[in-house]
Amino acid sequence: MKHNKKKSDKHMHSIFGVFIRAELSALALTLGLIAICAYLLFQGVLKIDSLSIVNPVIKALGALAAAIIVSCMVREKRFIMCCIAGAGHTLLAYVILSLIVGSFTFGTGLLIDVGIGILAGAVVAVIMK
Repeated sequence: MKHNKKKSDKHMHSIFGVFIRAELSALALTLGLIAICAYLLFQGVLKIDSLSIVNPVIKALGALAAAIIVSCMVREKRFIMCCIAGAGHTLLAYVILSLIVGSFTFGTGLLIDVGIGILAGAVVAVIMK
């Protein structure tokens, strides 16, 4: 007996795959940038005071990367999808890094980071229209 899939089920499956690919790629970029930053701190090239500038830049670059990947792969509702990708990357990076550190703290800082992720996704959606 042949199983009939609805077109919407196939579409949702492909959207889910796009988000997984985008989030994992952006997470790899973020972890790579964190490793480079740690190396530069260890070598003395960066000062510990510069982390307050470098940290948001790394978060924004990861959110931008996720939104760019989604924007290239999705044609419908691109603005919303890019915003979701930016926010999703911010939340995923927060969870992964919190697991590494071993502590979760929810507060205004996390909400601001999610807002930056949404803004990064919106910027990508508008530019790549």
